Amino acid sequence: MLSFSIAPARVGDAAEILALQRQNHVSNLPAHTLANGFVTTQLSPDTLAHMCAEQGVWTARDSSGVLAAYACANAWGFYGEGPFHSAALALFPLELDGRLARADNSFQYGPVCVGESFRGQGVLWRLIETIKAHYAPQFEFGVTFIDARNARSLAAHERKLGFCRLADLPFESVTYHVLAFPSR
Repeated sequence: MLSFSIAPARVGDAAEILALQRQNHVSNLPAHTLANGFVTTQLSPDTLAHMCAEQGVWTARDSSGVLAAYACANAWGFYGEGPFHSAALALFPLELDGRLARADNSFQYGPVCVGESFRGQGVLWRLIETIKAHYAPQFEFGVTFIDARNARSLAAHERKLGFCRLADLPFESVTYHVLAFPSR
């Protein structure tokens, strides 16, 4: 297993994060490669810079400093108002292991993107463990949304990380699986 360093992204990391996003965005991949996983959210340079400045993006780098992955995680209020945000918040409360996840005791995790050559090497687990530790003092749960077409991401989050699928969220022409996990 490779060694990875996990750290909050800096504004100077934005170009590398955007390049990794472009390489793995569903709109840039041939249909026959989608089974290998993809990212659906396109962060703009301005949004990403703001997220980096607020410590809302985490990076994983291999021992030579190559960006292997990034993951976003923020309080619900960070995202402001918008149709997807409103639809997501309408799902609360969500029950997980007899406890209720609400907007005030959970954070939104995602998007997340692992570079193709780093998949299956434990980098996603390292990212989520770091994010959990960061948010545990403030939030009991993390909640994420995975495009129903992205079977690889769903398997990684459910089987490898132990996230629980709690609901589905149809939005525009896509259905998202809603998953949650305890942060403590």
